[in-house]
Amino acid sequence: MRKITALLLTALLLATVGCRSHRHLSKGPFNDSTSVSATQEPKPHPIRLDTIQNVSYTHYSANFSCTVEGITVNGQLRITHDSVVWISLNKIVELGRLMLTPTRVQAYSKMMNKHFDGSYDDLRQRWGVDIDFTTLEALLTGNCPPRCSKAKEPQRNGDTVTLWYSQKSGTSAPQRQMTLKKDFQTKRLTAVKSESASVGQKLKVEYRRQTDTGGQMLPSTIGFSLKSRQFNTSTEIELDRITLNRPQSYPFNIPKKSKKI
Repeated sequence: MRKITALLLTALLLATVGCRSHRHLSKGPFNDSTSVSATQEPKPHPIRLDTIQNVSYTHYSANFSCTVEGITVNGQLRITHDSVVWISLNKIVELGRLMLTPTRVQAYSKMMNKHFDGSYDDLRQRWGVDIDFTTLEALLTGNCPPRCSKAKEPQRNGDTVTLWYSQKSGTSAPQRQMTLKKDFQTKRLTAVKSESASVGQKLKVEYRRQTDTGGQMLPSTIGFSLKSRQFNTSTEIELDRITLNRPQSYPFNIPKKSKKI
């Protein structure tokens, strides 16, 4: 039961040119004139360290594989931007499905004939897992989490830039503290750490490999680590056959005889 729950939960990361001229004209007995001008060199603009290159898409789909709690599974991930995240878990046969929308979390374990159907507040109160839809969608695609405000100035060390933010979760939960790392050259995120003191949760995401998909760099190997009051688990997700902007279906059904988790 705990392993299946962990699997389902784990399936659940943006010249001023100063010109001063002076002209002086004097007329003397030699009818001479003199012109003097001085030009101040333009000051270079400071380099922006907080610019993050997000992936732009309407539809996203990929196959994936990962190992959670000693169980190796594969499956499919499908997303419609700002609308739905759908996940199917398989091990020879289908183990279960998840469907997440901005307000609702649904999961069904076919092996156990059990389901969860509730809100993100229910998820946090039941298991101490603090996440919301738009943040989850961003973490899966390597985009900057939403609703972030700068906590302190970013710092650059070589090609790595570190940014610190406070994030409003959009629910009744207190804000999260976010630490983001990005590549200076590509401006794509390489890691995200989210800390939720209210539930004692620490979530770490590492984008270990990225693949060019339609001219955009998307994560193809993602490391996840979750520590909370009830869970201490980690996994590495390998994604392939990543496709953008091809509409997908999202079949999901909870049988009437299924028991609620």
